[in-house]
Amino acid sequence: MGLKNQKHIMLSMIKMVKENIAGRMDKISEPIGWYDYQNKIWANVVTVNGNDVTYWTYIPRYEYQVDGLYTDLTKYSNVKFIDVTQTTADNEYFIPESFKFNGQELSGYWVSKYEIN
Repeated sequence: MGLKNQKHIMLSMIKMVKENIAGRMDKISEPIGWYDYQNKIWANVVTVNGNDVTYWTYIPRYEYQVDGLYTDLTKYSNVKFIDVTQTTADNEYFIPESFKFNGQELSGYWVSKYEIN
């Protein structure tokens, strides 16, 4: 699924791509191909305010299924990325409440990857 609804990139955000070198993050100039949720390449950005550097990742709207998850702890939940227009979860799936704000359905949201000081 593309993120056609989505990401409102603030002007101060720097789009990041992780290289094969462990932990190295490089600034990219164009946002083409910098995320692909089907291939588990997450949208990551950095904000810089003076000496304060904050890393963010985008959580796209999704629904999840937990059938049998709590009886077999080796299982993973099933996750499907969905469009903002989908307000009702598919059968046996749930849409997290975090995708609703002030009565509006959200296509996703940015969350800090690390604790903010």
